Amino acid sequence: MTTYESFQWLVEEIISSGDKNRQTRFLLTYKLHASAATLISLVEYLVCDEAAAVERRAADGSLLELSLLGKVDLDERRQLAGSFLQQWAIIAVDDVKDKDLVSKLLALADKTMGKAANNKLKLRLLQRRRSSHNDLCVVERVNLMAVKPSVLARHMTMIEWKLFRCVKPQELLFQRWQKANKEELAPYLTKLAQRFDKTSFWVATAVVTAGTVKGQAKALEKFIEVMTKLKALQNFNTLMQILAGLNHFAVQRLKKSWAKLSDGARKNYEQMDALMSPKDNYHNYRAALRHCMSKDKRKPTLPYVALFLRDITFVGEANESVLANQEINTAKMDMLGTQIDDLLAFQKCSYEFELDDNLVFFLSYMEGALDEEDLYSLSLNTHPRTGSAIGDEVDMSDIMKKRASVGDSSPLPGRRSDTAAASNEETAASADGGTRLDEEGLKSGSAAPAANGEHAEGGGGGEREAEQGKKDSTSKGEGKSGGGGKRGSKNE
Repeated sequence: MTTYESFQWLVEEIISSGDKNRQTRFLLTYKLHASAATLISLVEYLVCDEAAAVERRAADGSLLELSLLGKVDLDERRQLAGSFLQQWAIIAVDDVKDKDLVSKLLALADKTMGKAANNKLKLRLLQRRRSSHNDLCVVERVNLMAVKPSVLARHMTMIEWKLFRCVKPQELLFQRWQKANKEELAPYLTKLAQRFDKTSFWVATAVVTAGTVKGQAKALEKFIEVMTKLKALQNFNTLMQILAGLNHFAVQRLKKSWAKLSDGARKNYEQMDALMSPKDNYHNYRAALRHCMSKDKRKPTLPYVALFLRDITFVGEANESVLANQEINTAKMDMLGTQIDDLLAFQKCSYEFELDDNLVFFLSYMEGALDEEDLYSLSLNTHPRTGSAIGDEVDMSDIMKKRASVGDSSPLPGRRSDTAAASNEETAASADGGTRLDEEGLKSGSAAPAANGEHAEGGGGGEREAEQGKKDSTSKGEGKSGGGGKRGSKNE
């Protein structure tokens, strides 16, 4: 049996089952094996009369005489196909972009769907979301420290949400967010990743450039309070971005500034750090996410997107798409479809806040964020290198040279190797090419254990390298796992 033959049997099974959950998982993953044009052609084949079916098989020798054609009458087949197309209209209508394919889909709808459902499909095709860009205007400068943390949290959430809600199912297949042309293949996942980096460095810049130890402490407390507000909004993605910025080595080394934190701010920081810790495959975060969803499914939530991408990568790489006997691995499609469906389910409940255009502009562009080398250099203004034998810091220029020598130009070291680490360590497929399932992961909506000491996206700056210069890491105040790797201690 060829893979195409296996796909034909699978399409017949999915349509005849009438199971909306199975159909959803299939529609999220069918492109692993076929195009939208192929799927539409097979649905057309399944709803044609006997004479037309014979004619199609004569023209295409690879078409099978599927049992549904002989055992189920034409009206029932069209009813089953119509139900399937209704799911398509909800899940994957954006797969159909070519004008000829749209025409074929609408012709199928006329044959198989009732008038109301048919009109809904046509409306979905007409109302495809198109990204729009408001004209930019000159805005007033924003005094960040004067903005209430709750206001910052709401605005940052809405900016992030507007990107997240545009992510399409096709962006989540074939690891498109990692390809050279990812801006074209996975535009909104790419924008989310870029915003993660930008926000993390912007936060670190705001702290380091506060000018004085007291100013830096105030900036730290400001962002810590913003994190608590983000947690209350169930926005874990932006929370992680800010945490990554605070865990940047240039920020973590500001020991005098950290020492000025109030007890409440320090406690809140430690709670946020523990919540998003990669320990035990992000156990605390996953538990919090499950609790949020079980507590009130109507409350909007922004999950930590990069961890979902790692989980999806794990399922994709740990399991063969086609088995040794050339049959399609439907178990893999089910697992992958479940992961994608779980992520996109968060798009169904929207955040709604009144926004200030000036602040939106300021937080969207976050101009002035510094790179690692500049951050470290400026941190020396308030916290010069000690030069002592104990706790001597690594020179940032050495870090940059070392990274350049191995070809690492990514702004956040934790991001580049993250998915690779997950796949290398965790994704050995079973010997028969069958389906591999992480015993802990998928039960809790996860699949891939995190790489040791690293978050899945962003964060950390030069923390891992900086650890090489810490000889007193076992003394009090030793840093815990942070944004993108191990960070320096607050009490260096």
